[in-house]
Amino acid sequence: MLKKGIQLILFLLGVNTKAIKHDGFLELITGNYNEGVIDKCENKLQPESKAELELGKKVIPTINKIEKKGVNFNFSALHKDCYKDTEVRIDELKNQTQIFRFDGSSDSYKELLSDLRDKGYKVKRAHELDSNMYDNDKFILALRELISLVKKLSYFERLETSSSDGNIRTNFMLYAGSAGRITSYSPSLQNIPKAWKKHIEPNNSGEKPYELDIRTAEVFGLSDLTNERLVFDLLADGVDFYTYTTSQIFNKKEEEVSPELRDTMKKIINGITYGMTGYGIAEALNSSSATKKHITPKLGEQIKSRYFRLYPKFEEYHSKMTETDTLETTLGHKFSVKPSFKNVSFGPQNHIATLMKKVLISLDEKGLVDDVINIVHDSIWISSDVDTLEQIKLAMETEIANFFNIDNEKNIEFVRVTELGGEI
Repeated sequence: MLKKGIQLILFLLGVNTKAIKHDGFLELITGNYNEGVIDKCENKLQPESKAELELGKKVIPTINKIEKKGVNFNFSALHKDCYKDTEVRIDELKNQTQIFRFDGSSDSYKELLSDLRDKGYKVKRAHELDSNMYDNDKFILALRELISLVKKLSYFERLETSSSDGNIRTNFMLYAGSAGRITSYSPSLQNIPKAWKKHIEPNNSGEKPYELDIRTAEVFGLSDLTNERLVFDLLADGVDFYTYTTSQIFNKKEEEVSPELRDTMKKIINGITYGMTGYGIAEALNSSSATKKHITPKLGEQIKSRYFRLYPKFEEYHSKMTETDTLETTLGHKFSVKPSFKNVSFGPQNHIATLMKKVLISLDEKGLVDDVINIVHDSIWISSDVDTLEQIKLAMETEIANFFNIDNEKNIEFVRVTELGGEI
């Protein structure tokens, strides 16, 4: 609890809390950290930060309860699934690319990038390998697959070695980065591949594991911040936001929007929130088979313009946040920043992060948090029976409606439930 209290204080004082997981950093900041450190730091806070402080202090005991639960994996089945043909394929790809030293570590990434530059590739960062400019390069395609498989096995091995009984217990960081999202580390349980979730088992007999996530979370956050109520009207009418938006942008009927186009546009719409340009939009569409027509960066900008015409208050918000030198959390804590397109995503992320903390506190007050086993940004994982599942879903939707100031007479389903694994 003490460590999370210091995370909270450092967040409010403007210190990057991503480094807080290292105890040595804590000692560096505080000398020998103790309860008195928090009291001293609190005195330095501005009055408008106190609401943020109180929320953080209130949610810490709830987070600690969830850490003790853990996620129960069937590692025997997951091991077979993960390693099936994978090691053989990795050896094939290493021979094909002549890249033998890559093991997924940061040092091996540096060596890999150096090797690529020696081969004449102008690659500064690993993610640039995903650019569609390399889609016809057999060497890069093989290298992409190699990196993906090595990272997959490396992550699995970290999970497997972190538990002796199949139950993975993580540590939560209360305020990660400036947006204040809850993240996990040692090990992270927020990057579990979708295919692995079928190997999650309930914690107790008679239960099932479920994921409950807030539908279209950051879009709702942005809509609430800008008072762009059309998004909530669509949800109230049972209309899928991404399908509707895609149909309007491409002048199609909703039933004509394919699942692949809808999913590709979902990534693009969320990307626009992070400052995606016409070039990025074109690249995303061209790298999928969702459209037959080649999309140019100019057409990508037109798609972005059509999106903003549908939701004009989003565009106003983008312009304002790109130029601002001050960011403010939902609860009034302010801090200075350099003007940048990166500031655009802060508001929606912080809004949902604040909502999630309130949801967790509400579940704890209702005696329901004991069934929560993981937190993944805008979703929670639980292990429960069906009756408790319904209670948790109702409690979440009530808190969400209150947060967004919506009279939920239409019983809007803010929360989507997905079954993760099987019953014992």
